[in-house]
Amino acid sequence: MNIHTPTLNRDLPSQQFSSPQSPRATDDCPGDTAGSEGGNPNECPFDLESLLHRCLGDRTFCALMLKKFSDRAAHQLAALDRAANARNTVELTREAHTLKGVAANISAEALRTCAARLEQAARAGQLDKAGVLVQQVHAQVDRCLQAMPLVLAQVDAGA
Repeated sequence: MNIHTPTLNRDLPSQQFSSPQSPRATDDCPGDTAGSEGGNPNECPFDLESLLHRCLGDRTFCALMLKKFSDRAAHQLAALDRAANARNTVELTREAHTLKGVAANISAEALRTCAARLEQAARAGQLDKAGVLVQQVHAQVDRCLQAMPLVLAQVDAGA
């Protein structure tokens, strides 16, 4: 089945987010540099075209997925923090893996990349590295949550 998914980021007011310039624009985990805020604040943390494609063009389902992420984010971050604070690498690996999957499902590539790196560090027992990565995951989740009202408006409007 061939589903046409229009580009959602075109013709936006200047305060809206821009699309990544290429698929590789968010491959690196933002925030690797000391003092970095983690990603370009003018770039949407979601690949909306990919997300809509994942949802088979169903904008209602797309909005539902985004809202579920928004509703569950605090709980997921709290579980991640508990595992990191307990220095429980098994639980930290599991929580990072879960968040990586959620990020992939909502086409939030920078968050997915950070969660994947955290999962790898936790699996390898690199808790010092994991501490920094937990902070980066928090920053990426915050970017996603901050973008949520604009993204939901784009999805709902069918832009």
